[in-house]
Amino acid sequence: MEFHKNKVIAHRGAWKASPHPQNSLASLQAAIDLGCEGSEFDVWMTADGVLVANHDADHDGMVVEEVTYAQLLEKPLPNGEKMPTVEEYIKHGMKQSKTKLIFEIKPSGVSKEKELSLPKSLLLL
Repeated sequence: MEFHKNKVIAHRGAWKASPHPQNSLASLQAAIDLGCEGSEFDVWMTADGVLVANHDADHDGMVVEEVTYAQLLEKPLPNGEKMPTVEEYIKHGMKQSKTKLIFEIKPSGVSKEKELSLPKSLLLL
């Protein structure tokens, strides 16, 4: 598929163009395979400080910021994939050099301190 001269940024990966869950590694790969200029993904911090790629504040009835990453792993994404950590997402994106990764930090519903600590945690990746 060719996009002419338009630069297309996939929102949450190319999940609408494929049957993959939003912000999954499969949706990121679909955006890469389509030749998108970039792929945006959303980032939350779990209760135990793990940065994860997930669009919504919740996952399968659990508030991402209020549970541990281990608890999130108990409920896989609809395609069977586990919720990716930001580190896994970035490493997957770095396997190629055409599709840029667009990182969106979601505002914390827990506290301003947690919201401010998320960018600092990125430096540790």
